[in-house]
Amino acid sequence: MKLNAKLLKVFSQCPAAFLFTLKDKPPLVTEQERIIKDIIRKCIIRTMETSFRIKWRTIVGWVDKEIFSRINIDDKESFDTAKKNSEYALLALSTWYREIYSTWDKESFVDIQLETFQGNILIQDKISIITLTDPITCTLINKNFYDNKKGYYNDIEIKILAWLVSKELNCDIVNVQNLSLGVRGKMNINNIAYDREALYKTETYVRNICKVIENRYYYPSTNNECRSCDYYLKCNP
Repeated sequence: MKLNAKLLKVFSQCPAAFLFTLKDKPPLVTEQERIIKDIIRKCIIRTMETSFRIKWRTIVGWVDKEIFSRINIDDKESFDTAKKNSEYALLALSTWYREIYSTWDKESFVDIQLETFQGNILIQDKISIITLTDPITCTLINKNFYDNKKGYYNDIEIKILAWLVSKELNCDIVNVQNLSLGVRGKMNINNIAYDREALYKTETYVRNICKVIENRYYYPSTNNECRSCDYYLKCNP
């Protein structure tokens, strides 16, 4: 069986929902999310190749080309929607550009595939950016939004990805730079440090989850979030 951090997170919340998720198609990536991720990767790759940072006006051109080349600009409704998408994507990218990219000066790699076995289960996932700082920094781009930093620190999906980095690069401390994409161009940037103890606890937790999955103990969870779950009616026919 092959699992990623997101599926393990679902299992930690509710094993019954995990079973339904396995049968579903992967969630669709929004156009804005795809463009933001692609532009950030493109900037990092170009910077590594040339040692120069990309100018903001170049990024604006990239975003507009990505969005407006896919629509009929003569159709007012399509044009207005594309214009809003462009504005929101640029708002999010401007936060990243100002707070992170403007001082970026370390060697980095994009779309790093990481994997490790726990029993007969292959845990495999992709890290958007790994930067060779001391300690190692991995950049994650997602839509996980919390009210405070503690919420990001305790997110098991983020913990598992940091643990995968520590396993692959054999390091005891991993810094996570989490870029959370919200609505209307909002981006929250949170820097989280996981030390040796936190990474060890995560590994133990993952090992125990995998043992439960291997033994097919798919018990339903019962909590306050059940009624808002997409699979509530399937669990309670």
